[in-house]
Amino acid sequence: MKAEILQQFCDIDREDMKKPYSEDDFTYATNEHILIRVPRMDGIEESLKGPVIKEKAVAIYFSKEPTQWFPVSPIYVEQELCLNCKGTGRLYTCHECEGEGQVIPWTDWNDYDEQTCRTCDGNGQLEAACIKCDGTGKIWNDKSVPIGGVYFSDRYLSWLYQLPNCEIGPFGTKDPARFRFDGGEGLIMPRSK
Repeated sequence: MKAEILQQFCDIDREDMKKPYSEDDFTYATNEHILIRVPRMDGIEESLKGPVIKEKAVAIYFSKEPTQWFPVSPIYVEQELCLNCKGTGRLYTCHECEGEGQVIPWTDWNDYDEQTCRTCDGNGQLEAACIKCDGTGKIWNDKSVPIGGVYFSDRYLSWLYQLPNCEIGPFGTKDPARFRFDGGEGLIMPRSK
């Protein structure tokens, strides 16, 4: 398993989840909706904030055996062009000045003259990873897909399909389902229909 594959399971907006980390015998990656673990990988450090996962809760679900395993099938995930960055993934409208380049500071007592927006230096645009599409240029149309009577995000199932011989074993509509693949295992949260 390569660290780049684990990275997609992380939440880059959360300091404690923005990259894979190691704990005891395993290396983990999570975004709170999906968690993957593989045997400990060289070069992946311990979490600086301590254990990100609640080991007891994780241990409970990893020790339970689903009544049935289902192979993860190929999933077509619908995506639309991100209108915020027009599909570039980089340039996007400044949210502070709403693309105007100017802001009007005010308080409950006074209004002030227009000033150049300091966030975008008056350009109205920012050159950075687009926050709407996480720099991909596309927006996910998350849909629910049923497996064994439980619904899961099509986006996360498409990630699981990329793992070799991946199978998913749901427990119920409120409990995380287990998944397993050649070289590791994980948990995925169900979602409403």
